[in-house]
Amino acid sequence: FNTNDLLEDFVPLMLQKIKWKKSMRWGEFDLNWGRPLKSILAIFDKKKLSFNFHHIVSSNTTFVDKDFEEKKKIFHDFRTYEKFFQKEGIIVDQNKRKKIIEKEFKKILSKKNLTVKDNNKLIEEVDMKLPEQLVIAEMDSILQNFLNELKQSNIQLEDYFKITGLTEETLRDDLNKQATRNLTMVLILDKVIEDLDMKLDDKDIALVEEHMVTHKDDEKDSDQSSHRMNLEAESLRNKAMLHILQQGISVDKDGEKVYLQDVYNRDTDLGEEE
Repeated sequence: FNTNDLLEDFVPLMLQKIKWKKSMRWGEFDLNWGRPLKSILAIFDKKKLSFNFHHIVSSNTTFVDKDFEEKKKIFHDFRTYEKFFQKEGIIVDQNKRKKIIEKEFKKILSKKNLTVKDNNKLIEEVDMKLPEQLVIAEMDSILQNFLNELKQSNIQLEDYFKITGLTEETLRDDLNKQATRNLTMVLILDKVIEDLDMKLDDKDIALVEEHMVTHKDDEKDSDQSSHRMNLEAESLRNKAMLHILQQGISVDKDGEKVYLQDVYNRDTDLGEEE
């Protein structure tokens, strides 16, 4: 048998067997994945592997720009792929990434004359950079919401730039920062949910049901299923956020305690009044 032919047959089957603790669907696609899957780079022995995985056709190219996925690059082997992204500050190999973290951490400790007890689990959980595709997908979501708001106000994007004095570059930077903040918070809350094995209680489920009933005629069945999953995920993250606010001790820049629970309640009350 030809190895390339075997890989083209079996890689899609292997991908299909990947199970995520949390998955999502988007657009009109049937694919369930951890986050939006935009492309599949598949190469063996410097040759492109061609196969279909749901709506995606594999190729020897991948997106290499950080923002709106306008630039693609062809790769012929893993070595050139790894070197290219290393120059961009992205370490693909998790073992190399771990060594870099440990090295930089030791430098800081030495400079500050500190010693700490090793915590390998903590080091393994640290990531130097959010996956680029996740940031791009989140940026796109934020941008689409923003453009819809402008459209509802009958404002063109070009006019918005003129009014505010902003440029496409500054907007891109703002989107990147906001997307990074959003994803970082989601990862933190999802980790709290996993560690504490948080579940929705009857009250939470009733609120989700009530929302779904009021929007029953607005969506297709497939969209309703995706909508429900998103609502349940957000409800769990709200519970995780409340847990952090209740259990954590926060301080301001002067070291004084800040009672975030009171601030959260105050903002919630104001939101309900509005």
